[in-house]
Parts: sequence; structure tokens; C-alpha cells
Amino acid sequence: MVDFTTPPLTHHGSQRGEAGVGFNTPNSPRDSGRDADVVVVGAGIIGTCAALSLQQAGMNTLLLDQYHLPHKNGSSGGQTRITRLANFGPPQLTTMLIDAMARWSSISATVQEELVSPAPMLVVGSHRDLMDEISRSLERPGQCPNWFTITQANTKYKTRFPEDYLAFEDHSAGVMRADRCLNAVLKLFKECGGVVKGGWKMDTVQAGDGWVSVKGPQGTVMAQHLLLCPGPWTSQLLKPLGIHLPLQSIGVHFGDKVDPGSEKGDLSYIGDHIRSFVAKYMPLLQQMGEEDCWYTDTPDKEFIIDRHPKHPNIIYAAGFSGTGFKVSPTIGHILACEVMGRDHGFDMKPFRASRFTNTTVKGKI
Repeated sequence: MVDFTTPPLTHHGSQRGEAGVGFNTPNSPRDSGRDADVVVVGAGIIGTCAALSLQQAGMNTLLLDQYHLPHKNGSSGGQTRITRLANFGPPQLTTMLIDAMARWSSISATVQEELVSPAPMLVVGSHRDLMDEISRSLERPGQCPNWFTITQANTKYKTRFPEDYLAFEDHSAGVMRADRCLNAVLKLFKECGGVVKGGWKMDTVQAGDGWVSVKGPQGTVMAQHLLLCPGPWTSQLLKPLGIHLPLQSIGVHFGDKVDPGSEKGDLSYIGDHIRSFVAKYMPLLQQMGEEDCWYTDTPDKEFIIDRHPKHPNIIYAAGFSGTGFKVSPTIGHILACEVMGRDHGFDMKPFRASRFTNTTVKGKI
């Protein structure tokens, strides 16, 4: 149930939560006694980076997550991710990749911990035009792709790609220590005064001109803005708000988990496909271990950042799939600027919800 007209009437007294947050229901939604300037729902890497950027910009920010932290139930768990400047997406993503790499370097220096370890990435493909386009994306930030014959690539990497494939190395790439990255951003957020509340599940939202109320079993919080970064749970949280996006959220340990809020389905083909590909082309990787993986896709594989059409103080970010982690500090900066109405300097046209003709967005519930 979502009501965009009536402020909450229940009173939760002055009891303070585990993170020192007072859950008070003001007499008026415009009451100065709100709990935060911004409530961010979802303490994965996207939500946490956004919360950090907001707090650093002087916005009193409350970060909520339905699970107690740390946890591995969302899309940000695990030990590793990759980063790279080679762009497999729209041209507008190149500037984000460049910016994010610099931001990760700054975060690493601030916490005095190696968060990204350099590791060249082998890029392979059978389509010359696409491979040329990807390699040009490396040249923009001054990188020089190292092209191989496929025989040279197979010899160096012990791979088995066919003769009609093309290959080059991206020397900007690296291995991200995912758990360390998330912990580092969360640490910085807390150090600059941000408040985190784990085990806080959002049930209903009420909103009006310049105010928003978020209610769950733990109580009610009032803020000026709401930023939703709930990962695989995006669809089930946005639908009651009148926003229906073409998202496919899948949780899979090579096939045996299901997307949240849906009926159980057989996703084993995903793991079977990966294992088949690795066995055929990259046999040495068969010795590596396996980890659970959550991801949320859009039809074009690019993420969505947008705001509620009736209540612009509600912004959402979803569908980051395999791209989100590497660009998360930049996405956090973009989201913070969108909340505050500032120019972030990035072209967001390819990432708006309006690009999908089958998207349903209603202003009235």
C-alpha cells in the first residue's frame, strides 16, 4: 500500500535506533524535526556510494538496508569484481568508466588500502567492428590496446579461441576487492557523519511536496528526499509506487537460486552455459572456485537512473548487472547531484527509463 497524500499519523516516541536515529513522526510533513535530509534504501555498493556523496555534500543522510550488515544477499557481495576502461556499452559510459577509476584510486588512498589490483584483461571477439569500437574507447583516456593474433593470445593465456577471433589486452584493467571496496565506502560514510540502519525493511512510502515518509516494522522515518537503490528487489519496491520497469533480477549459484519475490524457476542453464564456455575456450579457469551471484538486467543491458514523475524527490537506480560495481563511485556522485538538483556533467540520456516502450510509469496510485 502506497499513499502519496496523507502523512503518517502513528507516533513512535523518542526511542533511538541501533545507529542513534530518532524515529519521530512530526505533526506536519514540513516539520523541521525530520530524521534526515535524504533516506537511501539499499546499502549495496550503489546506495552506499550515493550516501557517501550526499553526506560529503552536506546532506544529512540515512542509509537503510533490510538486512543486518554485512551480508551477501544482494548484488554487492563476494570477494572480487573486475574493472576496466574498455567500454562494451554506449559511448556515454566511457566518461563514467574513466571518472570511476580515478575515484576508486582516491578512495583507496584515503583508506590506505589496496582496493584494486592491476591485472591486464584479454578482450576477445569475432566481430571486427565491435572490437575496433571497444579498442577506441581505450584510446580516449590515453591507453594503447595491445593487439594479438589469436594464436599469440591462445599461447599466452592457454585459451582455445578459434582462428576467426580477434584479441587485444586492456592494460587499464584490474581486480577489485569487492568486500573491501564496500567496507571502505561504508567506513568513509560513517566517518563523515552518515548514519546506517541495518535490519530495516521498507514497507510503505508516503510523499508530498518536499517531504517523504518511509515506514517499516522498525518505525517511520521522515526526510526531504528518497533515493531507492534496492538491487534485485527494485521491481517489487517500485511497483507499489506506480513504476513498472522491464527488469529481470536473478540470483544464481550457477543455477539454483531464484529472483526475489518471484516463483521458483529453473535457472540452471546459466551455470551450464558458463561452464560449457569455460571448458571449451578457457580450460584453466575450471580450477577456480564458484560464488553466488545476484544481478539485475534490463533489455539492453544498461542501467536505469530516473525519478518519480509526480514526486521528483523520489529517485531510483536499478539494473546495473555487471557494470555497476566498477562505476559505483561515479554513479553515487551522479545520484547525489540529481537529488540536490546540481549538474553532474554526464549525459544520462541512454540511462533513462523512457527509452523502454514497455515501461509503465503512473503518477497516481
